[in-house]
Amino acid sequence: MKKKKTLSVLIISALFLVNCNKDDSSVATPTKNVNPIIGIWKLVEEHENGIALRLSDCSLEETYIFSAEQFVHEIYAVSQRPKALFEHDNSNAVVENLSQDNNNVIKCEKDWQGVGSWSAQENNYTLKINGTTENRTIRFTNASHKFYYEETTTTFGVTIVKRYVYQRQ
Repeated sequence: MKKKKTLSVLIISALFLVNCNKDDSSVATPTKNVNPIIGIWKLVEEHENGIALRLSDCSLEETYIFSAEQFVHEIYAVSQRPKALFEHDNSNAVVENLSQDNNNVIKCEKDWQGVGSWSAQENNYTLKINGTTENRTIRFTNASHKFYYEETTTTFGVTIVKRYVYQRQ
């Protein structure tokens, strides 16, 4: 009998402890919907009419940094061009030969930086920077770890579609 009573008290105590929350009065706060574009993004791919282009190291430094209402866009370019050695070939023509020594290190420097504001309605983003407004349809892929947008231009009847792909850092 004593064992039954002890066992009953243990079971009731266990149920009480499991079902009792320390803070029953707390109200769950709704999670704020965070736009997936918020973060740091680097250019990783560029396509022209579906064909992947080979990007320079400096192009791959292009960065977007999005916060809740503002963004920064940075573009990089070669700051130092390699010195060329000129040699004469057998026909006495001047031939350019790029030197491979350490004095010819190619460096990327920030070529342009703009700070602006953005807004979005679904995948339609409005970017305002330096008095210019750009409307872009941004598509997220890879569980929102990548996004891309496309720009279409037509010159002399030839249409070119460029796709820019950025990856979250």
